[in-house]
Amino acid sequence: MTAVVEAIDLHRTYRTTTGTFRRRSLEVEAVRGVSFEIHDGELFGLLGPNGAGKTTTIKMLITLLLPTSGQARVLGHDVVDDAHWVRKRIGYVFGGDRGLYERLSALDNLRYFAELYGVDPHIQRARIGELLELVGLEGREKERVEGYSRGMRQRLHIARGLLHDPLVVFLDEPTIGVDPVGARELRSMIASLKAAGKTVLLTTHYMFEADALCDRIAVVARGKIVAEGTPRDLKQIVTDGVVVEIEVYGIEDGALESLRGIAGVTSVAVEDHEQAQVVVVQATPGHEPTREILARLDGVALGLLCSYKHTLELLSDPTHAGMFEPAVAAALARSLATVPRRHGYRFLFIPGTIGSITWLARNEARAARIRHGLVLASVGDRGGFTYKRSRRGTAEIDVAVEHVLRHSGVDHEVVDFSPYGYDERQYCSPGFDLPVGCFMRTPHGEFREYHTSADDLKLVRPESLADSFAKCVEVLQLIERNVTYVNLNPKCEPQLGRRGLYAGIGGTSDGRELERAFLWVLNLSDGGHSLLDIAERSELPFDLVHKAASELHHASLLREVER
Repeated sequence: MTAVVEAIDLHRTYRTTTGTFRRRSLEVEAVRGVSFEIHDGELFGLLGPNGAGKTTTIKMLITLLLPTSGQARVLGHDVVDDAHWVRKRIGYVFGGDRGLYERLSALDNLRYFAELYGVDPHIQRARIGELLELVGLEGREKERVEGYSRGMRQRLHIARGLLHDPLVVFLDEPTIGVDPVGARELRSMIASLKAAGKTVLLTTHYMFEADALCDRIAVVARGKIVAEGTPRDLKQIVTDGVVVEIEVYGIEDGALESLRGIAGVTSVAVEDHEQAQVVVVQATPGHEPTREILARLDGVALGLLCSYKHTLELLSDPTHAGMFEPAVAAALARSLATVPRRHGYRFLFIPGTIGSITWLARNEARAARIRHGLVLASVGDRGGFTYKRSRRGTAEIDVAVEHVLRHSGVDHEVVDFSPYGYDERQYCSPGFDLPVGCFMRTPHGEFREYHTSADDLKLVRPESLADSFAKCVEVLQLIERNVTYVNLNPKCEPQLGRRGLYAGIGGTSDGRELERAFLWVLNLSDGGHSLLDIAERSELPFDLVHKAASELHHASLLREVER
């Protein structure tokens, strides 16, 4: 099979300086011997955490960076020797807000970049129209980009990268920072590129995204490819082994060397996370090094500790199918760490019943500050979603979860609180009465394997875990965006057309829904109704209500207030 993209022992070293008073030069090896091939019509993924070397690799392939050593070819041409030829035949889409002119409309942006790409003037208009329809911006193309949401900007990025109909498309974390609905639409759009015969290289740090989209995946860590194959092959390769992560606040090299001497430990690494560091210890199957690690770190200030199975999603080490909740919780914690947040979060990795009782006993004064809580239980089986309300029944978390499930169209059931089940019954005991619900798939005792020897990994489906994670992300993002506004022009309806808010509505069904959302938000933004309240009252999706509120706020018709 023909290789469309080839990376052959690519290296890239940066020279930088460090030190405050005594500056000294430092060499950083961002990419260390990366090699892979992408075949014609293939969607290939580079998967890895932030700082793994994904973006540096992609920038060498698209001629933006010169390799320190090694070779790269696109469509058979060397990216260094034939850079001009390569640039004409590739498209590049990156995440973030860069690369667009905010004070121009989307249409003017695309016209400008079409000229830069050398698109024939006779076909420019038709090509731009096709792309606006493809990315879902038809009807909004005359609006300034500065008023676009993050998801709309990403769609425009994709349209810009496809203007010259490139043979190869490079997508660098295109869904990062986009809300779940927008991310799903972008993933669908990416899949359509492959269906159209494009060869695509996608970088991402979301395993479920790579799993859903990619024909093959290369896992990148610290500048090297540590595994490569189809998603199915990689899952089979890495089902063994244990990973322990410990948050520390300052650790000496001697302590790290001591950890490397623990029986069964295969590697020890340190990742910098703002004020703290995270020590990542990997061990072979059959070894559980956590107790020995803690003993050797005596005297070191410690934070969060997680232990999980060494799989692609960094799942927990299960003894039965119901113990994959820590995997979803750990993935949620990682996801939240990369985005701005209004709320603080605490993740509890504790034994059932006695763990929650002990935590509540030790944190009784702190517990009163909890505004929202979820107990995760049995999130990996093939059953539909079940949500058990908190004791209060109408807490914000109850309404948020029910709203997400109802508008996602998935099979689900919402049940009232009862004083038996999982740890929600401890958090909802009358002395605490916390707003804590339980998110699960098949409830305990309702599958025949429950508490039998058949309650094992065969019950767990990777796609169910990924879907449970995605739903939890949607719930948390809704909670994060659920703000309250006050209408600054509350006496009768303001003129929306004069403020440019009717310009993008048109006569489509989507436009009519957005108009409904505008009117509901204006009417109920009295300082007492949150956006979720408005979405529930109007029976409109929260994302649409949030979009309407954002545009009204941008037009200075709303002011956010504290609840």
